[in-house]
Amino acid sequence: MRTHRSGVAVGVDIGGTKTVAALVDTDGQVIGRATEGTPGSDGPDAILATVLRLINVVADGTRPLGVGVGSAGVIDHRSGVARSATKVLHDWAGTPVRERISDATGLPVRVVNDVHAHALGEAWIGAGADAESLLMVAVGTGVGASFLRGGDVLFGAHEVAGHLGHIPAAAAEGRPCVCGRVGHLEAIAAGPALAASYSERIGRQVRTVQQIVQDADAGSTCAREVLTQGPRRSAPRSVER
Repeated sequence: MRTHRSGVAVGVDIGGTKTVAALVDTDGQVIGRATEGTPGSDGPDAILATVLRLINVVADGTRPLGVGVGSAGVIDHRSGVARSATKVLHDWAGTPVRERISDATGLPVRVVNDVHAHALGEAWIGAGADAESLLMVAVGTGVGASFLRGGDVLFGAHEVAGHLGHIPAAAAEGRPCVCGRVGHLEAIAAGPALAASYSERIGRQVRTVQQIVQDADAGSTCAREVLTQGPRRSAPRSVER
């Protein structure tokens, strides 16, 4: 039987590459943490099984007050249902994330977009703790952002306020985005796009932005250009006259 441990909750971050769970106290101190790769291509059942496994690991025999989930994709913050997601999380759209996790754990659950969750943390005890308004931009497997005013997320009428990665960008013209469209910022500014561009330019495989940052810190001009300018635009085709 699990013992109740007052003053702690579990936070879960479902990202395109990895899923992280942490046991956190009321001061925001992380007591325990566990990470697994996100089985995004395997669908909702596999993703949620990973989440539940990580919750059990960090709870460590105790019964937390609840679970807070930040998930990639467009999330209905009222119902906890995923409205849409890119192909990174296969068939995630329509998944009742809150209901599935609550039914499995018996705990109250809240679900928002992952960058909204990050921004709320920054507004609570992070870089935006004393700010009246806050713009949080996150660059990882995708590109996301969140607007906060007075400590509250501005979700927008359709839950997509702040989804910065899917605005048109001139430098991304013609480039496919993981959402299925073309010309979006995420197609040139997300981690996979930067890693692919850097790999092409240096002639060896680099899989993470962290490696590009390390090379930039070590003095690589190419790495700095990729981080500041993104992938090179294709040269315009010549026109026969």
